[in-house]
Parts: sequence; C-alpha cells; structure tokens
Amino acid sequence: GSEGVAPEGWSTWVYDTGSSPILAMGVGFAAGPFVEKIPVENEDSVIQSPVPVEVYVPWEPAHMRIGNLKRKTLRDRARERVLNTCSCLSAILNCISTYLRLSFPFSSFKQVFVHEACEEVDAYAGMSICHISTLHDSDAIDQVYTARQRLCRSAALAWLQHSSHAAGIADLWLTDGFVGVLVNRYVSEVFGNNEAKYLLRQKALRVCAYEDPTYPNEQKRGRLSTRNDSVEVNGVLGTVYPGMPESERLRMSVLTRHPKYPLSFEGFLSMGEVQLHSRLAKSELGMLLLETLIGESFGDLVREWVSKRRPQNLKQKSSNEVDSRTKDFLKLCKKSRGTASEANEFNEFANQFINGIDFPRIHLQYGFNRKDKSTTIEWRQDLRTPLDVMKGKPLLKLTAKSKGQTPSPNKTAGGGKRLTPSPMRRHRPGTPARQATKIKLVSGSLSIGSDVPTSSYGGLGFSGSMNIKIQDLDHQYIKRILIKGTEKNRELHKFPCRAMKKRNQTRKQIADEDMDLDDLLARRIADPVKWVYGDPEQVWIRPIPVYQDEVMDIHQLRSENNMLAQLDAVENLRRRGSNVDPLLAPKAFDECLNNQKYYYQVRIAAAEASAALASMRRIGASVEAHPSKRRKDNAGNAGPADGDDGEFKEEKLTAPQTAWRVLDDFLRNKYYDSANEIWKANDFRDLSEYFVKRGVIRALSKVRDHDGLSPRKVVETIIKLLENNDNSRNHTRTDNFYLADVIKCLGNMRISESESPEDIWKQIARYLRKDRVLSSYQNLLTCACLEATCDLILAGVLKRDRLNFESYTTYPNYDLVRETALICRIRLLSRDPGMAPQVLSMVCAETTPGVKRRVLVYWADQWERRPLVVSTILEAFSIENQRMRESANTFRGMLWRIVNDEPDEQVRYSAYRLFYAVWSKSSSTGKQPGGSFLSRDEHGNRLQNRQVYAYVQANPTPAMKTWHKAHIKLLKLRRDRSSSRSLEVPV
Repeated sequence: GSEGVAPEGWSTWVYDTGSSPILAMGVGFAAGPFVEKIPVENEDSVIQSPVPVEVYVPWEPAHMRIGNLKRKTLRDRARERVLNTCSCLSAILNCISTYLRLSFPFSSFKQVFVHEACEEVDAYAGMSICHISTLHDSDAIDQVYTARQRLCRSAALAWLQHSSHAAGIADLWLTDGFVGVLVNRYVSEVFGNNEAKYLLRQKALRVCAYEDPTYPNEQKRGRLSTRNDSVEVNGVLGTVYPGMPESERLRMSVLTRHPKYPLSFEGFLSMGEVQLHSRLAKSELGMLLLETLIGESFGDLVREWVSKRRPQNLKQKSSNEVDSRTKDFLKLCKKSRGTASEANEFNEFANQFINGIDFPRIHLQYGFNRKDKSTTIEWRQDLRTPLDVMKGKPLLKLTAKSKGQTPSPNKTAGGGKRLTPSPMRRHRPGTPARQATKIKLVSGSLSIGSDVPTSSYGGLGFSGSMNIKIQDLDHQYIKRILIKGTEKNRELHKFPCRAMKKRNQTRKQIADEDMDLDDLLARRIADPVKWVYGDPEQVWIRPIPVYQDEVMDIHQLRSENNMLAQLDAVENLRRRGSNVDPLLAPKAFDECLNNQKYYYQVRIAAAEASAALASMRRIGASVEAHPSKRRKDNAGNAGPADGDDGEFKEEKLTAPQTAWRVLDDFLRNKYYDSANEIWKANDFRDLSEYFVKRGVIRALSKVRDHDGLSPRKVVETIIKLLENNDNSRNHTRTDNFYLADVIKCLGNMRISESESPEDIWKQIARYLRKDRVLSSYQNLLTCACLEATCDLILAGVLKRDRLNFESYTTYPNYDLVRETALICRIRLLSRDPGMAPQVLSMVCAETTPGVKRRVLVYWADQWERRPLVVSTILEAFSIENQRMRESANTFRGMLWRIVNDEPDEQVRYSAYRLFYAVWSKSSSTGKQPGGSFLSRDEHGNRLQNRQVYAYVQANPTPAMKTWHKAHIKLLKLRRDRSSSRSLEVPV
C-alpha cells in the first residue's frame, strides 16, 4: 500500500489488492503506533515460508508489562518476544499450504498485536489481529502451547476469510470448521497425535457441558462437607460422591438455558448467537468428525471445495455457484463415500450432528459366555432427558453381567440368572399395530431378559455404526456394530473368542500382598478377554463407558496404545469409587504415575483418580452426623472425643489409604530433600515431568478426610511448597505458571472452624506484594491470588472483607487482572445478591471491549445453569422477595438499557442471555420492560423475541419467513428429542 492524497488534517492509506477482489467481510485495518515492521525468521531453516511474514507491534512503553526494566531496553525486549513467539508462522503457513495444496492469495501475511483487542483472534483477508498477551519470552512454557494454537487459528482465518465465502449465516460454520481442521493438523505435526486427540476430547466434553451439563456434574467425585466444597452451580456449592443420598444428589443436577441450535441454522438473529463459544467449538468438532468418517480423502475434498469458491471466480460464475452452502458441501461429502450403506450412514450423521441437536449417551456392557466361548457386548442408549435426571428417574440398568463365575446349581445351564422380562408397552396410538416379541437370551456368565426396544423414559435415539475393539489373551480384533436408536434402545451382540484361558494352573504359594502387579492380574483374571473398548475413533462425541471387570480396566490402562482408551480406563476405575481392590487399582495408578512411557495427561488423570479414591475414607461420617468431631488446632483446642484428628491412621490396608500414599510418596520421593527437610529447587527441563508435578499438586489439594476437610499434611505441604519455592537454578524456565497453580491450590484448602487460616492468607498476601514489585507474566500470580481468595471466601474459610476486589477492577491493573477481579465479584454474588447492580456497573465501566465481552459471557454462562433446588440467586430476584425488589428492578433496568443501547452486538446478546436466565419464568416479567422478550406462538411454544415474531407476521418478507420456519422446525426437533416414545420390535 501507499499513502494517498487527502485534505488537510486527514490521512489516507491506499491498499492495492491486485487482481484478486476481496470480500466485504475480509476488509479490515489496524491503526496504532507501529514504528517498524519486524521480519520474522523461520525457526526451522529447512521449511520455507510460502510468503513473507510481517509482524507489527505498538512500541508504547506505557503498555509494556515486562517488569522493572529501563525504557531503553523495552524495544529490544519486545522485539525478542516477537521473535520467540512468531518464528513458527512460516511453518504454520507452510502446513496450511501443504494440506490445501493452494498458494497464499496475497503477497505477504501481516500479523498485528494490539493491547485493546476485542477478541483473542480477529482475522481479515491477509491480515490477523491478536491480543498482545500472545507474545511471550523464551523461558515461558505453558504460553507456547496457547500462542502457537492461536497463531495457527489466526493464519487459517486470514486465509479462509478470502477463500471460503459463506452463502448465509447458516453456513458460517463451514469456515469455522475448516479452521478447526487446520489447527488440529498443525497441532498433530508439532505437539504429536496424542495432544491433538486430547484437545479433541476436551473440545467434545466442553460442548456437552455447555448444552447438557447434568451428566458431567454427576461424574464428580469427592464427598459432601460442612464447607460445601467442590461444585459451584448458580450460587449453590456442593459435591457429588458415590453413595450420596438421592435428595442431596439431585441438588447437584442442573439444567441449562444455554442457547442450543443446530450447526446449520437459518434462524439466527444476531452475530452474538453465531459467535457463541459453544457453537464455535461445535463447528470445529463437527468438521473433525467428518474428517474421521471420510478418511484421507477429506483433504482433497476441502481443497476442491475451497478452490472453487475463491473470489477471483466471481466474474465468470454467478454468486449461487461460488457461495459455500452446507447442503452442497454435505452432498460432496456423501459422494466421497463408497457404498450405499456408507452413504446412508453419512446421512444419519448429518441429520443428527449437523442439522440436529443434543448428543447421544451410549453404554456398553461386556460379558463372556463360557458355554459357546463367545464374547457378548450389549449396547444401551440412555434416553432420559436432563429434566428426567433432575426429577430422579433412574437409568434402566443393563441386565448383562460379567463376573466370570462358575455355574452353580441354582442358576441356568449356561451360568446366567434368568430375569423375568417386563411387559411390552403398547404401540403408539395412530400407528399400525406391529407384531412384537419378547426377547430373552441366556448365556454363560451373562444373562439378558428384556423387551429390548421398550423404554419408559424415551426421547428420540441416535443411530449409526460403532467400532468395538476386543483384546483377548492372544489376539486383537475390531468388530462393527449397528446402533439402531430410532428402532430400539438396547441390543445384544455375540462374537466368537479364539483364545482360551489355561485351566488347572499351579497356584503360587504367595500371598496377594507380596505379589507384583503382573502376577496379581494373572491370578485375578477370570476370562480370556483382557479388555473391551468402544468407539476408538471418538465419533460418538461422548466417551463410551464400558462396564467390565476391574482387572480388565487395568489391562486396558497398561497395554492399550490408544491414549484416549487409557484415559477411559482411568475414569472407569475412578467411577468404581471405594469398591476397587486395594491391591489392584492403587498399584496401577502408582505405576502409571511413575512411568514416563505414559502420556503426561494420562499420568495426571491417574493422580486425579488417586485423589478421588483417597477422599472416600469413611463415607457417611460427616460433621453434620457427628457434631462433636472437630479437628484440633495447633493449641489442642476443640479436639474430637475419640482422639481421631482426621488424618489417615487406619491399620487395615484399604484402597483410600493406598491411594493417599501414591500421591504423597510421588511428591516426596522426587521433589523433597529429606536430609535437609526442605523442598528441592525447581527443575523444569523435562516438560512432561513439569506438567505431571503440577497435576499431582492439584490432585493432592483436593483430598479430603472423613470430616470433609483437608488433611493437615496436605495443608502443610501446599504452604511449604510456596514458602520454599526456589527457582534460582532453573534459568531456562520461568516458574510463574507453576506458582499460579500452587496458589490456586490454596483455594481448595478446607479447615475446621477451630483452625486459623492465617498461614494460608499469609502466603496469598506475600505473593500479592511480590507481584506488585516484580511483575509476573501477565500478572499471573495476582490473578491466582484473587481466585484462591474468592474460593476461600465462598467456602467460609476467610471473611468477605479480607480482600478488596474492587481495587483490582480498574486501571492501571493489567487486562487479565481486571477480568479475574470482575469474575470473582460475580461469583461472590451468591453471598450478597443485592450487589448485582453495582457489579454490573463495574462491568459497564470497563473500557476494554474484550474484557467486557468475556466477563458478561462468563456471567451469562454461569447463571444459565439452573439447579433443581432453587438457588440463592433465583430466590433473590423472585417476585416474592420484597427485600430485593428495588435492587432487582435496578438490575433489570440496567440489563434492558444494555440490550437496547449498547453498540457492541456481542455485549447486547450476553446481556439478553443474562436477563433470560433470571426472569424467563417470572410471572411479573410481562409488566417490566424486558417482558417483550418472552411470548408463545400459536402452539404454545416459548419464543425468544416477541417483537421479531410480530414483525414476521406483519412483514412476510423472505428473510422473516426463513427465520420463522427455522424456529418452528427447531421447536419440532426439540419436541421430538424430548417427547415420550414407546417403540416395539417388529418380527
């Protein structure tokens, strides 16, 4: 570009696009004190960048948060950060070019970093704008992972904003999905396939948690305590643990009012709906699943699709032929499938995951038939709605059993117990009657007796195929089963087993306690099948739980080469709770934790499972049941009557006791100097050990004793780690991220009312002072101290006036500090809901658009989650609460003004979500300004915006008709997914 001629007092810049026209959505600019452009060298001399890379950074010293450095060194330090961060851009562009087999459409790629960025990544044609926090020094560890993924996303968006033209708002997910595929490909090349698989799994769990959070909350482990210490849902704190009473468990089940739309949906009203974090993650997940289904030819398909929709073809073709349309892309994908059955399977996938909502919940049950030597797999689909779970409707148990026991006289000839089938339900009225049959299968140590398709909880099931990996003593094979969710909700499959377990083996005269894990597993295994694993390709979104023996889970953890299968094995063992064998599961966790051959995320999962198991000691002996039991403080006051101080002092070996030793021994054997009685200096040269150490410390902080409190040894360990932290010998790595993690662990501490929290607060105050003098990277230590203090206040360990969060919500605090302080104030509203208008005023006073957006999104996400028991937040703003009426009216009016007057569309939409989460069911909303948000159509269905609906009826333009039809279709789809169904099997 070049400077243009402009009137006096004005400046213009003329940019020549050359022969390639630019779409309107790809036009963008960045203005700031960019003194110079920095040419970036390649980190790998072998890789040649397709185009030159230019980086622009503002050089204002007032914005550079890099410690107490002299001004003359600021520019050199910032240039060093740019070179450390952006040296990978050439490799990123080369990776994208290789995958697409296309050239970058511009002569250079411009990467701009600014301080007041609205989003972490904001890309235009040939240029991308990122937040300045992306830059990092050479000694950073965690930020390298984040920065590279962010830069890859920015480069892919800058490329595809020019090359992929969406036909309408319903097709924008295509571009987001292509970006996810490119980022996943780069992560696989740089960080490995295991990291890419793990990130994909986390993305899937995050999407499920957004749209259906009931089930993830049920999987949390721990126990309920007087401090109500684990889960925070809309102002309600608590923990779900095995054996918890039904009434308490339902308190932790939640519904969500989070917007839930299909990927290809034509009824969006604003870009705020399109740019939801859940929808962006769902777009990437859907495209990655398409890549898994289609296989290696998916790259050629994407290249063909993108190349035919580049803007240079606009002159030769009509706009309909070059626009990216979802239906055309799905047709192209369908053609790439070989057989007709594969094409039909793809149609089911598209209808369920792209044009539909919700996610399947499939369970697998393993069994072995000793009579005919076959492996038996039964799949079961959970058709309960979240409301059913909240009301306490149990999941119909799988009738398949796998115990490997010998047939007894009181059982059937095959060894399985006969179960009486339940009566068949009548067919749905209005449909032709079909002959149905009762199915009862009896086999070996597995017995099935049920009317297979019948379910009294029904919603519409999911269909498709699933691969099952079966490993026996000699072979491994993969079997493909069909999930016919629209016809039945369970089915049995039998596969021949080619291996045989040796009988009449000479039993070693050795006690179980003296045997190593290999010999112990060989003694305990009952069948020739070592383990069963479902959906190894991760096509069914959620992890598929397989109900098998504990020995089989341990074999899967030790021998399966799929990292996701190892994670699932750890979760299966964790799900068993305290019922695990103290000689098996804890030993397996210990071996996994100390063996570097395991992927570091699997080792961290084993540490978390050990902490959950260690917290299950004496479940039911809560402080409420035994009010006289209080741990003694250092002075010996308020001691328990029987002398038990809450520590682990059981003589008999138990699984919780062994799991506690696994964590404690790992830390002390590796990182504690017993001779000098001090923790060793940091050594972060091995990155996997660095992450595992942090994971074990986090897991240790969650251990609870029989009173639901943190054991004294845990509290002392966390405090000593902060007191004795020594990074003087660790010159090549910073300890900012490590210290931030340990400080957050202080927020997990739970102590009795008789114990003083001053030792905990002393460390928090110390690191707050340290970060003022020597600023950490992005003030991470200050943010960690704020989060830990908020956790301790909510748990009742610290008083509310211990820290003034308001002083951290304004300048000159760093962006991340202000954002963290505002989020802490939102969380503390559960203690004082009347402060909601003041907190909203602080958010509105925030001048950085990105901080305001993220805080309001967090607020809406949290308050959209509704527990079964009415929370303090909803009680505070109900019409029956006269004391809160003035504050509630003020809060409602402020939200209404934001929705109508705020220029930022995403802020407006977040305020609307917040309004809808609080007052959607209030009978008085029709009298308030916000009442126009809620109405019902002619079928009685709740609509999101009454004004828009009225405009649709009065102005039947094509756009409004499209909006109306899309919402009616979505309402019908939701009814089909949650309506009660009664299906029978035709003979």
